[in-house]
Amino acid sequence: MALPTKSNSEEKRSDLCRFLGKDGEIKQPELKKYKMKNKIKMLLASTVVAAAGYGIYTSQAREVNNVSDLIMENVEALASYEVDRPDCEYAEFQDCEMFVIYADGNWGLDVLKNHKKKPGWG
Repeated sequence: MALPTKSNSEEKRSDLCRFLGKDGEIKQPELKKYKMKNKIKMLLASTVVAAAGYGIYTSQAREVNNVSDLIMENVEALASYEVDRPDCEYAEFQDCEMFVIYADGNWGLDVLKNHKKKPGWG
């Protein structure tokens, strides 16, 4: 046999009834206590959520910085051997120079650090 349960409207009514006196007047001290308890609960809950969120944020930020430093080191190490110029190859402490005329008519000397001219390129 199922026990009778209160509906939501009945629960709200009984919740409101505890603030009403026998004459129908609102009991101010009871209402103030109820409101204060709710404010304290909300403050405590928001403090816990904020602390947890900050902890998660700082731990993830630390991990991202460590990972991004490692990734950047790897990218730089791999890219140091890549050259778009066919006349140069990797050589530590040397420079590969080439006179360049750009599409807009400007000209200059293109210097590629830590590279040297390949044999046969002059």
